Amino acid sequence: MEADEAQAATPDESQAATPDESQAATPDESQAATPDEASPAPAQPKPSDKQLAFAQVLIRKAGLSEEALEALLQEVAGKRTLEDLSRREASEVIDELQIKARELGIDLDAQDPPSDKQLNFILSLKRQAHLTEQEFLALIQEVAAVASLEEVGRRDASRLIEALLKLKKGGPKGSPPGAPPPAGPSFADDPPEAYDDDVPF
Repeated sequence: MEADEAQAATPDESQAATPDESQAATPDESQAATPDEASPAPAQPKPSDKQLAFAQVLIRKAGLSEEALEALLQEVAGKRTLEDLSRREASEVIDELQIKARELGIDLDAQDPPSDKQLNFILSLKRQAHLTEQEFLALIQEVAAVASLEEVGRRDASRLIEALLKLKKGGPKGSPPGAPPPAGPSFADDPPEAYDDDVPF
């Protein structure tokens, strides 16, 4: 009789206790721990093409060697190349490059000379717009605030091309050479940012 009571009691106790404990503990622990451990850190956006191009302009103007550039990247962002930077890190590197350039006495506002392609296109547009030399020089003064084409920088050359294209498009058909262009908006009022190839972002 005592053996029968022991056999009758033991299965009930094990069946009652074991499933409840395993079902109550195991799922909660796994559900609480797994998502936090599995979620990766959000990826940082890469530098834009304009940021990389502007950084290269600054590096060239500052005359930095590969070793000096790598040391700067390590100091600012802990990276070795521009391509390894995030967008935020690229902005920090650009700021540091601008500081170094100014410390070296480099005028960052100075423009590179226009390309031969720009110069040839400007002269071609001048002929097509039937501008006299005096009218052409007046347009250069208005757009670039300089006295001759030789003094025009690359960004202002882009603005001058835009102005000449507008004059060519707006001029009456069959205008004789030397005819003054029709009155229109002042091209000096165009925002320089629209033609600035060196703006980072």
